[in-house]
Amino acid sequence: MQSYKNEPNYQRKGGDYILWQLPKSENNIAMFASGLGDGFYHALWGFDSSGEVCELVIPFMNAELYQ
Repeated sequence: MQSYKNEPNYQRKGGDYILWQLPKSENNIAMFASGLGDGFYHALWGFDSSGEVCELVIPFMNAELYQ
């Protein structure tokens, strides 16, 4: 996998992430494996006072389930 060739110190040989550029755009999307194998997580975006994205939070585990 190309991502492993580019960054072998940060992932397994099969590749754990990819930075994908959106067509006709300068924007990229980071896609990565969580290691848990259950697939989908919600993402919470934070915006600053000028409306620019300044934070991304992805809760991979619900702490309430592990008390």
